[in-house]
Amino acid sequence: MKKNLLVCSALLSLMPGVGAAQSSVDFTGGTLMDSLCTDATSGFHCTVDLRNGDFEAPINATDPYRWQLEAPRGTRFPYLGRTPDSRTLALPGRGAKAWAEAPLPPVAASAELQEHSYTLRLRARGSGPMPADVAMTLLVTGPGEPDGGRELATVTHSVGWEWEPLHLKVHRLAVAAPARLSVRIERTDGNTPTMLQVDDVRILRAPADPWNH
Repeated sequence: MKKNLLVCSALLSLMPGVGAAQSSVDFTGGTLMDSLCTDATSGFHCTVDLRNGDFEAPINATDPYRWQLEAPRGTRFPYLGRTPDSRTLALPGRGAKAWAEAPLPPVAASAELQEHSYTLRLRARGSGPMPADVAMTLLVTGPGEPDGGRELATVTHSVGWEWEPLHLKVHRLAVAAPARLSVRIERTDGNTPTMLQVDDVRILRAPADPWNH
């Protein structure tokens, strides 16, 4: 990737299971999920504009930030399914994946780049023989960088039959505008009788922790 487009510390915090210490972010207050990030220099908590993270709407083929669904040749394709109480992303087998981009708020040319933390959150569960494994990845694309972006962090979790909240956090990130964050969710286990379900995908932004360098 091209230099001087991304300023990002190497310190990442992942959930247990990948050899890193557990980290959590307490986003209290009922308005967080309704507050979109609109200013790249603001230090307030907010959500990045990731479209249709609850999968309640059909995929809009005209939306450049829509969810993209992929699967290896000869395998079952991902789809948006339904449970008794929700619509979900269904990943039928190994290599099935979904990804989407979200625009980051613009920053004035004269403004100093500010660092923020970004936390990818979702819920996942399996149905059938266990385990069901899901890989979560955050990427960023800055000005002039090729499509696909630069990987910031990735982690794989095993889930059971009950919904499990999962998260992946990047502690300190500053990137020049225009920029996009990308989410990639991939099924990595080989239990073909099992369906992996994903729901409530969010990217949360917060002020960078001054203690994480």
